[in-house]
Amino acid sequence: MCRQINKPMKQICIYCKKEFNIKPSQIKKGGGKFCSIPCKGMWQSENKRGENSNSWKGGAINRECEICGKIFKKQPLDIKKGRGRFCSGKCQGDWQSQYRKGKNSSSWKGGISFTKRICPICKKEFSTQSSDIKNGHGKYCSKACFNKHQTKSVEVSCNICQKIFLVRPSEKKRGQGKFCSRKCQGIWQAKNLIGIKSFAWKGDRCISPFTLRIRNSDKYSAWKLKILERDNFTCQKCFKNRVKLHVHHKKGFSALVKEVKDIFPLFNLYEGAMAYKPLWDTNNGITLCDSCHKKEHSK
Repeated sequence: MCRQINKPMKQICIYCKKEFNIKPSQIKKGGGKFCSIPCKGMWQSENKRGENSNSWKGGAINRECEICGKIFKKQPLDIKKGRGRFCSGKCQGDWQSQYRKGKNSSSWKGGISFTKRICPICKKEFSTQSSDIKNGHGKYCSKACFNKHQTKSVEVSCNICQKIFLVRPSEKKRGQGKFCSRKCQGIWQAKNLIGIKSFAWKGDRCISPFTLRIRNSDKYSAWKLKILERDNFTCQKCFKNRVKLHVHHKKGFSALVKEVKDIFPLFNLYEGAMAYKPLWDTNNGITLCDSCHKKEHSK
């Protein structure tokens, strides 16, 4: 019985006049006037605006600008909040510049007062604002005196040109302040930080143009390929085969190059290396993965 009572019935949309089905229970609740939400929105935009709106509260009220006398409109809610006195931000700014400055300003704190002080660095008398003194400022007459207080520099002499210059004590503790300029530092480094003494020194592992020439040669590529094929493209330490592989010299490459220099002193180094058979001996090579290769070189 309930299903028959709530059976959909046909209605005509107020806006588009389209026929649609709706339940009687929705009509009782005040619905069933529109076939869709877009139709309801379009009807409300045409018929529920301004005075016809449920939220209408009388609309904007005419006001006269207190500065230029221009008539403009303002909502009652804005007037309740104390707005609506000026037609524009410019007129409001003009009014504030006349009536909200000096003692009339909301941020007035008694005006600026100055106090005379003596700089502890140069002993010069100067004036500073009382508010700055309250905040812990106004101790020095200038930035130059303030910087002198901050640095408390120490005189040292340059290790190269013997020039006297100033450095901070903290810099001197860290081992800095040895040179007056980058030029002097560069001269010292060129004399004392070269070769084995250099921070970038890698010893026998240092790659030279001669080493690159051998490693980029066809003979070296063929030597590597023979060892990889012999070891079935598998690391001989961890037996991984689907990883990045290297051909490692059991007897170091640099040691073999030194032997070339000793055996062929009259030969060109590259020609001697290409002719030296132990350098190309496949028994001196072994296939290693990237991690195992690094472990070998770290020994």
